[in-house]
Amino acid sequence: MSTRRSIHNTSLTDGEIVEQSDLGSNTRVTADTFPILKGLSLTSSRP
Repeated sequence: MSTRRSIHNTSLTDGEIVEQSDLGSNTRVTADTFPILKGLSLTSSRP
């Protein structure tokens, strides 16, 4: 298994924990920690 770092993959264990409770946690990666996200736009639409 390779241990080289790539801009094309990351681990959520290295991300920032933004919410934590007894039920679990939410972890965030951003363009600051995952450079390939720079310039990427994601949207979500719900009725």
